[in-house]
Amino acid sequence: MQRWVVIVAVIVSFAAGSHALAKPNADTKAIAAVIDEQFTGFRNPMRTTSVYTSNAMVAMTGGTTTPQVNKLSDAEGKWTIFGPAKIGKHKVRDLRVVVAKDGNSAWASFSAKVTVDGLTKAGVIDYRVTELLSRTSSGWQVQAAAWSVGVANAVLTKAAKAATLPKLETVFDQNVGERDVLGAMKSLAAHGLDASATSRADAFGIGPVTGEATLGGKKLAAKLKKEWIDKVALDGSTWALTSGTTACATVNVRLTRGAATIPARLFAVFERDSGDAWSPVLVHLAAAP
Repeated sequence: MQRWVVIVAVIVSFAAGSHALAKPNADTKAIAAVIDEQFTGFRNPMRTTSVYTSNAMVAMTGGTTTPQVNKLSDAEGKWTIFGPAKIGKHKVRDLRVVVAKDGNSAWASFSAKVTVDGLTKAGVIDYRVTELLSRTSSGWQVQAAAWSVGVANAVLTKAAKAATLPKLETVFDQNVGERDVLGAMKSLAAHGLDASATSRADAFGIGPVTGEATLGGKKLAAKLKKEWIDKVALDGSTWALTSGTTACATVNVRLTRGAATIPARLFAVFERDSGDAWSPVLVHLAAAP
């Protein structure tokens, strides 16, 4: 199968808290290769090797009616994201990789056009993906991932007003993860970005609408202040995990737009800031059409 990987931005996070554009290095190239290798696993889910850690988790929103939140192996990851579909060609674009200050964890965001056969949306589907990776004895591996399909704004607005948006599968039956990370996710939903995240040029956010992406802490903070404050409420339990100086969490939320309520899923990556608090660096909000 023909595959493409395009790295448009690589950012390295330094211990001093500054963030600068950097040329691709061995780590970022290896991470790009891992991201691409996932698709090999999706095409051959019974292989004995995996790009996923043993306790990895994935959240899929809007693509299939299969389990929407799951622990990962190649087979389970493929089923959660693509269901019974056969996976064809793919093209990865808009790939952004940020290596954390500990050098042993990283996060990435990208879009992927994937040819699938066997889903309601057969053909080429455009996925938005965010992932947390960790350095292991086997090299870089995916610790957690959030996949989603964007929804056209008019479709989302109409469905929200008609209350026809599907209810999302519960993330978990109880909170899982470190208390501080669970608290950081709750704070993100209630208050948006903190001061540390707002100051970061590499903070990045994906919204539920097709093409909705925001780069830069100041822009993202302003957007979340306008669209989230007093309008986003957690809906159920949160699943969180930690990897070095980074962590991530996923939780269902209710997003209020005017008189309508949108069931959505929030995935976020956090990095410890200079005050040792968990600060959001990557935000991914998705709804199911």
